[in-house]
Amino acid sequence: MPKKSIKSLVDEITNPLSFTSREGHRIDFDPAKPEEVAFAREFIAEHATKSTHDMAEVDRQRLADTELEFRRKEAEAMRLREAQLFQQVNQKPASPLFSKYVDAYLTLIQNSDITERTKKGYAAKLKVFQDFVGKSATLDEITPDTILNFQTWMAKDDPLTDRKAITPRSIDEYSNVISNVYKKVIKKTADNPIEGRLVGKKQRMKSNRKPFTPDELKAIFDPQRLATVKNPADFFVPILGLLTGSRPASICQLRVGDIRRDDGLMVIHYHDYIEGNSAKTRATNRIAPLHPLLEKVGFLRYLEDVRSLPDTNAATLIFPWLNKYEQGYADVPSQNFMAMLKKLGIYQPNVKVFYSLRHTTNQRLKDRGVPEDFRSQYLGHENDSVNNRTYGGETPPKFLLESVIPHLQFDEIKWDAIQYKSDIPAMARELQIARRRDAAKSQCKS
Repeated sequence: MPKKSIKSLVDEITNPLSFTSREGHRIDFDPAKPEEVAFAREFIAEHATKSTHDMAEVDRQRLADTELEFRRKEAEAMRLREAQLFQQVNQKPASPLFSKYVDAYLTLIQNSDITERTKKGYAAKLKVFQDFVGKSATLDEITPDTILNFQTWMAKDDPLTDRKAITPRSIDEYSNVISNVYKKVIKKTADNPIEGRLVGKKQRMKSNRKPFTPDELKAIFDPQRLATVKNPADFFVPILGLLTGSRPASICQLRVGDIRRDDGLMVIHYHDYIEGNSAKTRATNRIAPLHPLLEKVGFLRYLEDVRSLPDTNAATLIFPWLNKYEQGYADVPSQNFMAMLKKLGIYQPNVKVFYSLRHTTNQRLKDRGVPEDFRSQYLGHENDSVNNRTYGGETPPKFLLESVIPHLQFDEIKWDAIQYKSDIPAMARELQIARRRDAAKSQCKS
């Protein structure tokens, strides 16, 4: 190995970030690494001792200056290391991704009592929010301002995507799902940015659904108007809504075998154990007595007509031609009812709608003095009263028939003039069209 000149050694030491050792190895000196600092210190000390007697005075001075410069750089490196160490100790951990907690929440509710329809609704709403904030958004980045921007965005039309603005009530449904992620999964990891920031609370208080008035009931169930209704679903679903107090989705998913005679009593069995059925709450699943007025207007005769159709059985829907949408089978009957309310001049958004039938039923029973527990059992409504929580159980249909039905009367409606008109050929055509539609849908999926 060629021997280095004193000048080469001094030149290399002058720039301590890069020099060559006595063995000919190139050293890239990093002032931030203690082991390289120690090696460089030994290198300089060794060569300063061995080479000083061979150096001219100018080179000796140059080496001394170099060593002083190196000590200065070493001190700077020490301060740098201390600063880095301080930063590591005090550095806040990286904020986790919001999407991580969304996945955890959706997994958590899989085994809960929430219906499949509701679970899908939660997932869809969270996807909309994640698309808005971005999949890489962290908890630190989701602030109250983020929520306000999201709520404002939802309240406006988006011409680029044809997305329509939604009501404050609907915006709050999105907000509540996001809030549930914070309450159930995130918990103390981050503050809930939605706390106290629901936008529709005041509006909802002003726009609660209200019962129909007696005059409105006369118009809705006018015998002459009903005589012109061709579709049995449009004829019976509102009547069932009034006389049972059930939600439209619960009515439209009833099967032929769900209306049956138990112990000499005609009953309606609401359930979600058949594929395609769903229950909004546990209370939705119940057995209730069939109101005698339903038999009077021809509902049981209508069910016999359904049974006479080809390839029908106890599991056939009572309105077998209805199409199943994301929310169930009630979409078209609900829309047709709303159109009828608009035509009659009764419709008021979120005030006078199909659900007003349920409120009408409950209000009529309440006005007649029927206790809340019995009303809840009949309507399939969740009841958190102390009595129900302590002694709650299913009330026998016979008891409901004796305690509820006598008080559920609507004398303002001319029931004697309302009669179902059988048209089996038209029903058969509707069913044939529906089966072709369902077959086409199944073929598209496969």
